[in-house]
Amino acid sequence: MRDIILIYNPKAGDTYFRFSLDRFIEVFSEKAYEIRVLRSRKAGDMAEYLQECDLSLTQAIFIAGGNGSINEVVNAMMRIGSKVPIGVIPAGVENDFAKSLGFGTDLEENLKALAVMDAVAVDVAKVNDQYFVNFCSAGTFASLTNVSSDMKNTFGRLAYYVKGLGALTKIRKMNLCIQTEQGSYEGVYAFLMVINAKIQRERKDIVGLTDGKYDLLAVKSAGIADIARIFLKVVKRETIEDKNALHLQGDYFKISTKDSADTIETEVDGEKGPLLPLEVKVYRGALNFFINK
Repeated sequence: MRDIILIYNPKAGDTYFRFSLDRFIEVFSEKAYEIRVLRSRKAGDMAEYLQECDLSLTQAIFIAGGNGSINEVVNAMMRIGSKVPIGVIPAGVENDFAKSLGFGTDLEENLKALAVMDAVAVDVAKVNDQYFVNFCSAGTFASLTNVSSDMKNTFGRLAYYVKGLGALTKIRKMNLCIQTEQGSYEGVYAFLMVINAKIQRERKDIVGLTDGKYDLLAVKSAGIADIARIFLKVVKRETIEDKNALHLQGDYFKISTKDSADTIETEVDGEKGPLLPLEVKVYRGALNFFINK
């Protein structure tokens, strides 16, 4: 018997997905799949469930949640070495990674596209001992992913910008050394992000997630107006061409602080990340994700 797994976070986003469980079951039951369901109750139980599962006959794993839920599943799948295809049902607020895979806000359309089970091998990065498929950030805006659920549900993407403007009153200067296989870059920066959704590219299709490269964007510690302008472009995923921004692409980055007494925290796909120094490696096509063409 072929089976699929649905993992959902009942507290994600507007919490509406729990009312759509029956529709999900209906769509995939019609295709003769046996469905296993996990309702997440606390952080870590998604990973624990997958690590204990027998995935030998599993055709797909579906996640209904936000960036943090996806990150937990990604880390579990990488650690157990499974390449069972993953389907993302956008149920958070931002759903950046789901958007990169082609999924929007229409649940019915998303379910129909996921039922086709058209998968591609997507790049996964590892920062120190944590995996991620969306982003890793450090500096002034690194805690923006901790925006409260109420604020995100009310204001959506704007919530991040509002909190970001608040962070501008206490800009943190990071004296960094950024090493790549092509060379080294030193400077004083206010914000740094390593991201899988490509910056400054004409193409907006899935190619950016499968080319074996991540983008690094480092914003210099400039004036508040300059940083606000660049940050707004980051939030809106617009092209960034600015004298105060360093933009690199590659499959390896090493980021360290030149001030040994400076403790710099990071965020990884919405979760707390490691302290600097960071070593980021990209694993091309490490996990399979369903896309919406």
